[in-house]
This record gives sequence, structure tokens and C-alpha cells, in this order.
Amino acid sequence: MASTRALVFRGFLSLNVLLILYLLGTWLFLSSITYTPTFPTRRNESCTFFASLENNSAKITDENGRNRSARALEMTQDSRDRPVEVSLEEKMFPDLKDCVRKAQDSVYREQGEYWVLENYIPAQVCFQCHESITYTTHAEFTFLDNLEPLVSRWKGPMSIAVYAPGTDFEDAIKVILYLRTCGTDDIRNFVTFHLFFHALHGPKQIPSTEVLLQTKVECSSDPPIWENVPTYRKRYKLIYPINVARNVARQASQTYFVLPSDVELYPALNVIPEFFKMLKRPDFTNTTNPRVYVLPVFEVKKNSKAPENKNELLQMVKKNDAISFHKWVCPECHNVPKAKEWMGTPEGPELSVFHVGKRQPPHRLWEPIYIGTNKEPLYDERLSWEGQKDKMSQMYIMCVQDYEFHILNNAFLVHRPGIKTRKKKPDRHRNRLTAQQYRFIANSLSKEYKKKYGTRKYCVI
Repeated sequence: MASTRALVFRGFLSLNVLLILYLLGTWLFLSSITYTPTFPTRRNESCTFFASLENNSAKITDENGRNRSARALEMTQDSRDRPVEVSLEEKMFPDLKDCVRKAQDSVYREQGEYWVLENYIPAQVCFQCHESITYTTHAEFTFLDNLEPLVSRWKGPMSIAVYAPGTDFEDAIKVILYLRTCGTDDIRNFVTFHLFFHALHGPKQIPSTEVLLQTKVECSSDPPIWENVPTYRKRYKLIYPINVARNVARQASQTYFVLPSDVELYPALNVIPEFFKMLKRPDFTNTTNPRVYVLPVFEVKKNSKAPENKNELLQMVKKNDAISFHKWVCPECHNVPKAKEWMGTPEGPELSVFHVGKRQPPHRLWEPIYIGTNKEPLYDERLSWEGQKDKMSQMYIMCVQDYEFHILNNAFLVHRPGIKTRKKKPDRHRNRLTAQQYRFIANSLSKEYKKKYGTRKYCVI
């Protein structure tokens, strides 16, 4: 009898141990997939508004912040006696002058499989939504050295999404604070940083925005090392979610106009003021199709200085020191319509449209980089950088919707010095991911998009 009770007790004990182990395992699993560190919401009220853009006639505002410009001349006697020409702004962007600026709150939110810290480290200078163009981009902390040459040319708001899983989060903060404190003032004034990471690869701790902005950095000390260093992402072979990053940066912008681009692409000088001057002039086309404004992209030799204006660029092209972007990697991706004619035309006296292109043969695979608005289609977040063709889905939607691509005459982008060539040694890991993504596009995404957005002759993903 006693032995029977002992057996029952041991059985009961074993069941309890198993139950405890099961509950412990379940708790550990659930905690790993419901990672929700505390991040306080903060409204940024301390920024200084950028009152005007130098030499920008679009930026004369009345007491209500509404746009006044050379249209005031129409009230003169002479202008009453002749028809008033409608400006490009009035024709295509009538809601620009009354657009509402998005508040620069520091917000912590979910976006698919990722946690996003929007406006985590905000710029000191704010912009009304009608007075500038936001350069929206993305990076890992190892690419943030590009910010100084980029923002010094752009001289306007920048919105950058930094992918920082695991320990990369802490490294990214160190680099950002160093650049804001010890780099050019333009970084602190114009660049707003959004950090994001996969839900299963979060940092151990997330300091509040207030704590970070009050952190002191000693510029006399050795700077953090961020180039050619091992990263958490590479150690765990995580994909780079490029389209999540693009959408985060673009949707957080405060301005009506945006330039979604890459952090290694440096713009020509004075794009912002010249673009707004162009908006005040009449549109040279008679169409009202949706449109964006394309900046051709180039590469220059490694030891060359990136050109600042078109005349400098053309001189470098003539000496074979500059070539079209990805000429030796994917020429069809950035083969701009009328490219030879563009490069054969010297810099004009003002920014204007050189040619209106469509995504049609021989440019069906064209991936232009352009100035547009947040009304343009977003990027499909199921596509990764490693899988390639990550912008093709957006281009398909724009093609089906009959977008016009207005190629600008003087504005352009230059990749960080160094000509890209195809790698001789195959990357098996990336080749596998590329094959998987190509199959997904062909077997699933392509059919989904055709059903959702329709079809049009020549439009392909």
C-alpha cells in the first residue's frame, strides 16, 4: 500500500515537473515573439522652423503661412489686360500651398514584422510642408559616413531609416550621436533618424529620445568605428528589409515633396530652390497625367570628386571619369531615355524638364530615382535587397497608372566615388535569396499585382 502511494506521488511529482517545464518553455517562446520594450511617446516642440529658402521665390509667406509668389504681379494693371498663365504648381499640385505639416512626434510602433522608432532622433530644424523637399533614405550604421557629403549638398530636410537589429542598435546610436555632435552642423539641423529592427532581434535597452538628446559626446576622444566592422545583421544572416526602410523614411517626412533615394547618392547643388522656381513657371506639357521628376544617376572613379553641377559632370564624362549608374552591373535599370542627348546638352540657365519618358521599350526595366510626393505608390515590403528587383513592383504600378517621368535638365545624382562592377566570386547565400525572390515575383506577386492594379501594354515587373 505504501509503495503504491509512493508511486502515485512520484508520478504526480513528475507530471508537475513536466507541467512547469512546459509553462516555462511556453513563456520563453511567447516572450521572444512579443518583444515590447517601453518607449515613451514624445512630441518634439523644440525645433526651429526654417523660415525661407535662399533664392526661392516660392517661399514668400503671409501671416497664415500660405504661399505668395510672383502671382502678386497679376494684380497689376498690365496683367489684368492679358490672360493669366497657370503655373505648374497650380496645374499639377494645387494642394501644395494648403498642405498640413506632419507633427514630428517620437513614436514607437509596429510595421509588419518590425518595430519602428519614428523620429527617434529628430532634426533641430523643422520645415513647413510646402517649403522644401525631403531627401528620404535608409542605411545601416556602417553607411552613415555618407551623411556629411550628402546633407552638405542637399541643404534641406532628410529622413533616414536606420536598420539596427540586436547589438547594431547600440552601435547605431553611438555613430549618430557622434555625427550630430562632432560632424557638420547640417547633420544636427537637417537629418531626422528613425531606427527599426525585427521583432525577434530587438536591442536589450531603448533609451528615450530625451536621454539621447542630452547625452554628451567628447569629440576629442576616438570616434566610434563603423566602417568595415562585423555587424549583428551579418552575423545572424538577416536580410536587409530595404522596402520597409524606404517606406518608413518616406512616410515620416514632413514635406509635400520627397526624393526617395539611396544614402550613397549625392545630389547636385541647389536642387531644392531651383525646383520650386520651376513650379512657378507654366507647364510646358498639355497633359495632366500623374508625374514625377527624374534625376539621372552617375558613377565616378574612386579617387575623383563628385561633381557639383552639370558642367562639371559633363567634363568628367568626356574624360571617362564618370559613367551612367550601374553601366557594368545593370545598364537597363538606369538607362535614362534620351541619355546621349542629355549628356550632349550643357547646363541650362534654370531647372526645367529636358524630356518626358515612359516605362516602355527599350526602358521597360528602368528604375528611375525621382522627386515626387507621398501620393506615389509605396514599396512592397515583402521584397528584400538581397533578392533584387525590389523597386520593380512600384514601377509596375506607376506604369499601369500611366505615369510620366519628367527628366530634369540640370539636376542629377552621383554615387559615392567608385565604379561598380560585377563580382567575380559568386555569393551563394545571396544567389539563393535572389532565386527565391524571383520565383515569388513570377509565381505570386506578379499575378497579385495584375489582378489588383490591372495591366497595360509594355508594363512588366
